[in-house]
Amino acid sequence: MGQSWLVDDGNEYESLLSNKYQEKYQNFIDYVLQYELVNRHVRVWHYTKLTDEEVSIFEKQLIPASENHLCNRLNRLVEIGKITENDKNHILDNSRYYTEPNERLDLLWTTLIPCSANNSRVELLLGYWGGEGAYFGLSNSDPVRSKLKEIGRSRICEISVPLTEFSNALSAAITVAKAWARKFGIGVSFEGSDPRLGESLVNAKVLKIHTEGIGRFQDIGLSYPERVEEIPNSHFQ
Repeated sequence: MGQSWLVDDGNEYESLLSNKYQEKYQNFIDYVLQYELVNRHVRVWHYTKLTDEEVSIFEKQLIPASENHLCNRLNRLVEIGKITENDKNHILDNSRYYTEPNERLDLLWTTLIPCSANNSRVELLLGYWGGEGAYFGLSNSDPVRSKLKEIGRSRICEISVPLTEFSNALSAAITVAKAWARKFGIGVSFEGSDPRLGESLVNAKVLKIHTEGIGRFQDIGLSYPERVEEIPNSHFQ
């Protein structure tokens, strides 16, 4: 779909010719599709590791990442004997929230295209309690990091969220357009997008939290749920 590096007339070489459809495609994305999506809800997926107690909280209220929220969660782990006070301070001192605040704070990272629990993209998120804000700054040999691996269970959170944040509507529009193109056998890259949820969390709703070893956890990203209906191509013409 890009301006260059396209396969030209099916030949097996990379072309530097401009794509004559690029302008129409971009106009469709910018002025048609994303405006159709901006007031709609979309299903997104959040990969994490939570205790059973945290699942109950998460189902009632989606809380964005922050130092205070992480500190409160760590305090609870200290209370129930999962970590020590020194462990808590060590995690906070090395938290990614301090090194990359603009990319982490007051946001909840999700993805529009679910992947399986075995995918390398989410392996660490499902493997360590607390997300990147907790484990990322700790070395692989750090004993505190090893403790985080033993806390909680892997969860995949299915969330309905309004696309009121304009950048998310754009991400969704690009994903929808590429998914449609793939239906016709067009070889576009299809990595999806990772919406960062901020203000839209107020109106977001947790549809289901899938837990490792229970239900269809292992099927996510590999198959469609029951009762899914495919929209016919004529709908888009």
